Amino acid sequence: MMRLLTVTVGIVGCLLLLVWVFQRRLIYLPIGSSVPDAADVLEGAREVSLRTEDGLELGAWFVVAPGPPP
Repeated sequence: MMRLLTVTVGIVGCLLLLVWVFQRRLIYLPIGSSVPDAADVLEGAREVSLRTEDGLELGAWFVVAPGPPP
């Protein structure tokens, strides 16, 4: 039983060490190119603008769901 616990703690420790060592590679760094038009990527999609309560304007794509409304 003690050996199983030691092996489990060792494996979890190694995984945590790997995550810590390679944490910079986990950061999302988007490319600097422009986003294509929604209609060019998804059929029937259109670009919409959403405004938050604090005045921030967000760009989004809207696609109507197929089938009857729920």
